[in-house]
Amino acid sequence: MYCPKCGAEVDEKAAFCPGCGYQIKSKSEEFVDDAARVTGEVIEGAVDLTKKAYEKTKPVVKDAAKKTKGLVKGVAKKLKGEEEKS
Repeated sequence: MYCPKCGAEVDEKAAFCPGCGYQIKSKSEEFVDDAARVTGEVIEGAVDLTKKAYEKTKPVVKDAAKKTKGLVKGVAKKLKGEEEKS
C-alpha cells in the first residue's frame, strides 16, 4: 500500500509512513471514521428537516390551538348557562 500523503510505499501493518511520518489508519479505523462522518451528515440532515417541518406546522398548530380554545370557552359558557337554568 502507499501513503495517502506522500505516496511512499508503506507496509500493510505499519502505523506510520516511513517517508513522511503520516499516521496510517487501518481499514477498520477508516471504516469507523467514514461511518461517523456519514452518521453525522444524516443527523444534521434530520435536524434540518425537523426544523423545516416545525416552521411549516407552527402556524397550523397555533391556529388549531386558538380554535380549540374558542370551542372550549363556548362549551363552558353553554354548560354554565344550563346549570344556571336548573
